[in-house]
Amino acid sequence: MKVKFSERSIEVTKTFAVKASHFGSEEYNLLRTAMQDLPDFKLVIKAAPKRRQPYTKGLTYEYMYSYISDVNKDDSLMKEYMKLREYGCNYGQIRKWFLTRFPEFNNFAA
Repeated sequence: MKVKFSERSIEVTKTFAVKASHFGSEEYNLLRTAMQDLPDFKLVIKAAPKRRQPYTKGLTYEYMYSYISDVNKDDSLMKEYMKLREYGCNYGQIRKWFLTRFPEFNNFAA
């Protein structure tokens, strides 16, 4: 919880607001005290900042397959890639594996 006197507001995160909605919780008591002390301040619920992940739009299974087949001539990485696909790894796991093997794609944009 953050009190901003210049803006005459009490800022809380969405998580804090959810916890404060439970009567008797520590967050409820803190918010209640702040609202009583500062009755003319408005309550602002701020969303948590989004985590930034590498921009990989367009990095599809097909693109990874063609890139690996073009770059890796001894087929060792292609065998790893195909095993991951066969074992049912999800896209996030395969993307992480690909970006580990080919770090130049960490800022891939198609």
